[in-house]
Amino acid sequence: MLALVGLALLATISLSVWQLTKGIAKHQERTGYIARLQEEAIEETDYEEQESAYRQLRLRGRYIEDRSFIVGYQRHNQVPGYWIVTPFRTNYGKFLVNRGWLPIQQSFLEIPEFETPHGTVEITGVIWTHKHFQSDRSYDKPGWPKRVKRLNLKKMAEITEAYEDEIRLLADNPGSFTPIQLLVENEPAMHWGYAFQWLLIGGLVVSAYWFFGVRRGEVGNR
Repeated sequence: MLALVGLALLATISLSVWQLTKGIAKHQERTGYIARLQEEAIEETDYEEQESAYRQLRLRGRYIEDRSFIVGYQRHNQVPGYWIVTPFRTNYGKFLVNRGWLPIQQSFLEIPEFETPHGTVEITGVIWTHKHFQSDRSYDKPGWPKRVKRLNLKKMAEITEAYEDEIRLLADNPGSFTPIQLLVENEPAMHWGYAFQWLLIGGLVVSAYWFFGVRRGEVGNR
């Protein structure tokens, strides 16, 4: 019994240290991302797909006016609405520009009315990456603009032949609506929470052994 308890305690401590280490690494990564948000915008010639996350990016080109995605089920300050994602053509390729949030205008099922700038414009946004994408059959429906249920950059890029990164347009740029909040996921806190849980489990194992094994044995021998 003592050997089993020792192995269980060693396992929980090892798992706790592993999660703690991951939390520290994620904290350093998150700090770096936040610092990137404050840096000067890079030019499109310096952009690297999937490698320039959380950098501001300056683009010069034209919106593809008849190719917008309307992403439903998006909230701003608890108010339901949509995100409008419009491909933006430059000399260095097409970018998926998330122009921001629009509130529901009449009915949630109605396609909202919005304008798209004509001609060549210069815009600045933040490169935002996503790790996971959910399937959504609404992308396969014909016609534009496309009313979709979920943001799926991989599918958007495939349809429009654009880069897979999302460019979140900053305020006061041509074609911008209500800007999306730039919140970096707090993954370090999640890993530190797991580390605490493993330590707690280890403590419960030792407490159970002491109460049911050692303590009861001492009482029985009296």
